Amino acid sequence: MNKKMIVFIAIFALFSCKKSITTLSDQSNFQLMSNHGLVAFQTDTLDYISSIRLIETATRVQHMISKVDKGVHFRVFQLPEGNYCVAEFVAYSTKFVFDTRKMCFYVEADEINDGGSLAIRGGTSRLYFNEKRFVYQLNRYYPNICKQYIGAGCS
Repeated sequence: MNKKMIVFIAIFALFSCKKSITTLSDQSNFQLMSNHGLVAFQTDTLDYISSIRLIETATRVQHMISKVDKGVHFRVFQLPEGNYCVAEFVAYSTKFVFDTRKMCFYVEADEINDGGSLAIRGGTSRLYFNEKRFVYQLNRYYPNICKQYIGAGCS
């Protein structure tokens, strides 16, 4: 093999790396991995979404959220520390791709982080943040995690 082919294969392997995201339950005994933070992420969609792809901007590692049902759904999961952007989602076999400098959030290790609320409306989808909504939803669906990481305002 020549050097160009080896470089191409290495770059392809780096960019094709996808990791599946596992949603935590409030009752699960989870071990927060080293250099990871928790992310509270809400989806608000009018349609079933087969996948949402997040990209960490420095490493370009991709993380996949799969099977998002129609409606509003709140989930908590772990990600390594870094800056993440929504790169695409797939609905009805159609891929919607976004500028990876726009719909972004930062994950700080050993903390609970607001990943925002992704309103999925085809090409006009947006990621927005609301601290009161974040604490309210976290307390409603993940009261134990809320108490552990936020304290005040959690039951």
